[in-house]
Amino acid sequence: MSMNLVREDFPLISNDTIDYLDSAATCQKPIAVVDSMSKFMLEQNSTVRRGVYDLAVKATQEFDNARSSIQKFINAKSSCEVIFTRGATEGLNMIAYTLCQALKGKAGVDATNGRSSKLKTNGKIKIAISEMEHHANIVPWQMQASLHDDIEIVIIPILDNGELDLDALKKILNDKELKVLAITHTSNVLGTVNPIEEISKLAHANGVIVVLDACQAIAHKALDVQKLDVDFMVFSAHKIYGPTGIGAVFAKEELLNELPPYHGGGDMIETVSFEKTTYTNLPNKFEAGTPAIVETIGFGAAIKYISKIGFDKIYEHEQKLLEMANQELNKFEKIKIIGQSRNKIGIVSFVFDDIEAFDIGTMLNQHKVAIRTGHHCAQPLMKRFGISACSRLSIGVYNNENDIAKFISALEKTIKMFR
Repeated sequence: MSMNLVREDFPLISNDTIDYLDSAATCQKPIAVVDSMSKFMLEQNSTVRRGVYDLAVKATQEFDNARSSIQKFINAKSSCEVIFTRGATEGLNMIAYTLCQALKGKAGVDATNGRSSKLKTNGKIKIAISEMEHHANIVPWQMQASLHDDIEIVIIPILDNGELDLDALKKILNDKELKVLAITHTSNVLGTVNPIEEISKLAHANGVIVVLDACQAIAHKALDVQKLDVDFMVFSAHKIYGPTGIGAVFAKEELLNELPPYHGGGDMIETVSFEKTTYTNLPNKFEAGTPAIVETIGFGAAIKYISKIGFDKIYEHEQKLLEMANQELNKFEKIKIIGQSRNKIGIVSFVFDDIEAFDIGTMLNQHKVAIRTGHHCAQPLMKRFGISACSRLSIGVYNNENDIAKFISALEKTIKMFR
């Protein structure tokens, strides 16, 4: 697929009425995704995993096909290692809750279907997160620490250029009480891409479980969970041109078997009585209730769409636009780009000495340019760089050189108005 033709697949922006540079917040949706969801609702709508009539059987097949598409996309060993959630935030909450329960020996025999949990540990439990984490990979761990006196959060610092301090990380990983490393693959503010393969190797050498937030990476780079060797990985469909309200958790099968369910209800049970409940096999054990069927269908369609384009083309295209954006922004006086990592995706965050980020975003909107301003759900990172907010442009497959040029032109006009 030619990158010049990709924009035509996105009706909302294909007519150039808006310069959309906020894909890190949510991506626009290609017509293929919209059509797949519409077709299902109009021609195939039924519940899944329950009915024996033809419509229900077909719906279940479509639902399962979406899971298989995601399994292949991330190279998981089995489709049972892919758990659908309402998004990455729910996925991280699920992991934090169930993993801490298991580590503290509270999963229970019934929760593990008679297996003796290998995750149980004695003594203090330390969980490491980095300064560049999104709130969704901070708050769930803090919630667990607030409930248990023997759970402690350890912070991995970052360098002034926005890269992870690997020397500090190595020292933290040597702590025998450290049990979990929860880290982002790619920063939603800095665009920094962390060396996850190296980090996973170091963590596992010290017996540490790796939880990866891949939300900002999933649409830009090929993620092979076997090559990365992470134990858990979360991502959302709307970050990869799919619908909102649906995401996925990857987890190694042996670990999922050790964890207790996160939600209880229909479809995650084997037997129920008033005396006792036993749980069914993966992945259903973690998917209680009627799932987001239509959204899952759209998720699968988004995976197929992005696979058709290919990550080599995507990466080359987005890196050219990133370089262009950096070069043009650096021409402005009194501007500071936050995050100068040697390995970045198409995200540029910046501040001006004398103009508030909110004002920049508001005025750019007058020129039909959409960027994100604020703390970007990363307040600790803002504090690390001594700011309260910044402006951020983020690039998607549909963007082109004209989008960057329009943004720079609108920014020039905005600055002149304030000075």
